[in-house]
Amino acid sequence: MKIIYSFEDYYRLFTLARVRTQSAQDYQFFEQYQCNLLIKYFHNNNIVLQNKLLLDLGCGLGGFVKEFNRNGARSIGLDLEISNSSPSMMMTRSNALVTPFDSNLFDMVSCASLIEHVPNPKALVAEIVRITRPAGYIYISFPPFYSLRGGHQFSPFHLFGERFALWAFRIIKQKSNKNWGDQRLAHDPDSYGQAFGSWGLYRMTLKKCEEILKESPIRIIDCSTKFSFINFTKVPIFREFLTWHVQYLITKL
Repeated sequence: MKIIYSFEDYYRLFTLARVRTQSAQDYQFFEQYQCNLLIKYFHNNNIVLQNKLLLDLGCGLGGFVKEFNRNGARSIGLDLEISNSSPSMMMTRSNALVTPFDSNLFDMVSCASLIEHVPNPKALVAEIVRITRPAGYIYISFPPFYSLRGGHQFSPFHLFGERFALWAFRIIKQKSNKNWGDQRLAHDPDSYGQAFGSWGLYRMTLKKCEEILKESPIRIIDCSTKFSFINFTKVPIFREFLTWHVQYLITKL
């Protein structure tokens, strides 16, 4: 695999990741930097964002929208909750499973770290395909559930079962600092489905995602490990455990 990231890229990403939950501003900076690295990945796959109409599904605080626009795209963000910190950006409050957009509208739809948070991933993929124009691009990424980071705030205890993970999370949460990131999590969830209060965490794997994609009118251009020069998605049997975050670059047929 071609190396597209430098040591400085990784160092900056690690630095921002460490402080991302301290405040909304820190998290937005982290989003923006991740987007810059993602744009490098797009360029490596000969995708130019200039003048492309782009939708960022599950846009969070809008850091990706901001950077996509700064790099020439006409970008819109969609999320169940919209931050007031970026009033100048195009942001839409809506359900990603039933968006308010016309069919075949967007040149590209980016869906990073969202598919594992919806109870009906088939409906999400179908909606993404519907609103993407023919020959347009789709980007989907997520941490596979059985990887070390697949349990999100329950990691790595999720590998020992849901009941144990919930118990361990409650113990750790009681001892944690109540910073901005802590406030976004459900205080005492009874299940993964209540992990973030109004939305949850579901067992999304590479196998399950690829089964959904196979049923869709799309072609996978690339499947790889995000921000990594080693593609663990190609490792037989162990790929679900080794791939810390998978990314699919797709085109609609």
